[in-house]
Amino acid sequence: LNNALSQLVNMFDESLSEKITLNKHDFTKQLQNDLIVKAIQFLEINDNKSALAFIESAVINESDNVVALYFLAKIAMNLNDNKKALEASNTALLLQDAPKIQEYQHRLLYLKGSALISLGQLEQAKIYLLQAEQQAKIQKDWLYYSYSQSMLGKINQYKKQYEQAFQRFSSVLEYQELLHCPMGVVQGHLDLAELYLNQNKLQKVQQSFDAAEKLIIDKELEQAKPLLEEVKRAISKHQLVPKS
Repeated sequence: LNNALSQLVNMFDESLSEKITLNKHDFTKQLQNDLIVKAIQFLEINDNKSALAFIESAVINESDNVVALYFLAKIAMNLNDNKKALEASNTALLLQDAPKIQEYQHRLLYLKGSALISLGQLEQAKIYLLQAEQQAKIQKDWLYYSYSQSMLGKINQYKKQYEQAFQRFSSVLEYQELLHCPMGVVQGHLDLAELYLNQNKLQKVQQSFDAAEKLIIDKELEQAKPLLEEVKRAISKHQLVPKS
């Protein structure tokens, strides 16, 4: 996200530095970059509703803009509007000749697969997540490679394929630690906690939960607290109350 913001801000700065009179095309491009940057800025402070307003304006302004459609799908997923996320990712994935499609295709495939999981279409989701995983590896986008593995692990878990799920989640945790991504590491520990919970391995549940909680406290990851609370509620239903 930070890299995307940096690139977009640079693009916007370049358009502002031009001393010549802007024609209609230049103005539209400048406006488009501004709308996307504003959406990303709100996304960074977890104000998804404000981000949505700006990114929807960007899509209205330029309906075939892959970057805008990607962020629309991402923000919609954050707001649990899975149908909108699926629609935006589908629209973008059809734009095979559009600028930036190669850069964002694996991310869009990941969002499409995730939306399909949320809609209960696991077999379809698996197809797109495997494509996302493969393309992310080609692009060397290890963050989205691990995200795709995590969602594939969720599918394994839903199907009670616990060994495959464990292998996926363990790989995700390893990648996120190598990437020094605290949020990703927290998610990895919580994924394992939920998996162990499904297998009634309560001691391992507590260990994974404690590891996630410690990292959230140490790194002051406020945005991860809802994830922790969600797992905590699931644990409580199994009559294992976390120590915190």
